Amino acid sequence: MRVPEEARGKKVRCTGCQVVLAISDLGTAVAAAASQASAAARRPMPSPDDDEERPSARRPARRRRAGRGSRVSGQQSMTPWIAGAVGAIVLLVMIVVGFAVARRFAQPGGAGVNATGNIAEPAAATFNAANYPPLPAARKVEPGVLVHELSFAHGRITRQIWIYLPEKPAGSSLPCVLVAPAGSPLIYGMELGDGDRAEHLPYVHAGLGVVSYSIDGHLDERAKRNETALVAAVTAFKGAGAGVANAREALDYALAQVPALDRRRIYTAGHSSAATLSLQVAEHEPRVKACIAYAPVTNVIERTPAQAVDALARVVPGFREFLTDYSPHTHMDRLRCPVFLFHAEDDSNVPIRQSADFAARLKTTNTRVTFVRARSGDHYNSMIGEGIPQAIRWLKRLPAE
Repeated sequence: MRVPEEARGKKVRCTGCQVVLAISDLGTAVAAAASQASAAARRPMPSPDDDEERPSARRPARRRRAGRGSRVSGQQSMTPWIAGAVGAIVLLVMIVVGFAVARRFAQPGGAGVNATGNIAEPAAATFNAANYPPLPAARKVEPGVLVHELSFAHGRITRQIWIYLPEKPAGSSLPCVLVAPAGSPLIYGMELGDGDRAEHLPYVHAGLGVVSYSIDGHLDERAKRNETALVAAVTAFKGAGAGVANAREALDYALAQVPALDRRRIYTAGHSSAATLSLQVAEHEPRVKACIAYAPVTNVIERTPAQAVDALARVVPGFREFLTDYSPHTHMDRLRCPVFLFHAEDDSNVPIRQSADFAARLKTTNTRVTFVRARSGDHYNSMIGEGIPQAIRWLKRLPAE
C-alpha cells in the first residue's frame, strides 16, 4: 500500500475506538484488522464457560474455500472493543492513504442504487433466466440436504448463489429463506464459504428451502492491503445497494429454476452484518413476507465514525447519502412484514440496546414484531444455539399470505 511520505513515521488514533495505527505498517494493519473483523463477526469461538452453559451450541467450523486453505483461523480471536470498532479501523485507513489512485476507481451509481446513491426499488420483469448459467447439479452436503452451488462472472465480479433443498421434501411447495454471509464491516461485501453452512442447514432440516448469495465487493486477504482495491470494493458494495440487489438477483434466479419454492412464503434471515442486510431487504423487497435478524447493526451511521465517513465520501461519490439510506433505522416505517429480532444480553460485538431500541420504535408502526433476548451465548453462539431454533418455530406459526 502506498503511503504519503509526509505521513510515514506518524500514528493515527481512531476517534471512535481509540485504536492507534502506525503509518509505517498500515498495509499489515489493514489486512490484520479486516481478517479479524471476519473472524469476530462470523465465527467467534466459544469459551469453555459458554460450552458448559450451552451444551447444545456446537463449535463453528472453520471457513474454507476450495484450493485456498483456511480462510479464518481458529487462532483468530478478538477482544470486544476491536470487534466493535473494526469497521472504523478499516475506514480510517482511507484518511491517511493517497486518494489520487482511488478516485479513478470510484464510479457513482450501479445496479441496486439510483443516481442519488439511494437504494432503488425493484424494476418489474427485468430478470431473464437466459442470461444466467443453468442450475448446477445438486450434491448431498449432508444426510437429507441437497445443494446447488452456482458461481458466475458478472463483469469483474464473481457472484455465488447456493440453493439448498430437503432431499425428501414433505410437500410440493417449500418456503424459501434468503440468507447472506455475515462478517462484512458494512462497507464492502462478502463471499460464501463452507463456514456459512451452520446458518443454512437448520432451516433445510426443518423442511425449508434456503437461497444464500454473495454480496458484491468482496476483498480477499491480499487485496485488503491495497487502497485501490479497498475503494473499488466499497464502490461495488454501494453499487449493489449494500447487497439488496444481490438478494433480488438470487431470489429471481431461484424462483425461475426451482418451481417447488413457494412464492407466497419468501423470508429473509441473517446474522450480524447479514442481519442488517436482512432488515434492508425486507424494507425494499415487497416479495419478502417475514424477516429474521440475529444481532443486527440497526444504525449504521452510529457505528461509523464521522471522520471516516468524510474520508470515503471524498473518494466514493454519493457514499454519505448511501450510508444513510441503507441503514435499517432510516426506513423502518416500510418494514411492515412480521419481524423476529434476536439478541444476546452479553453480546460483545453489537450492543443489545440497538435491537431493543429498534424493536421499540418499530412496534409503533408494525404490530407483528417479536423481540427475543438470550441471557448468554455472546454474538455467535447465541444465534446458533437459541436464535435459529426459535426463529424456525416462529416461521412455522406464520400464516401464508
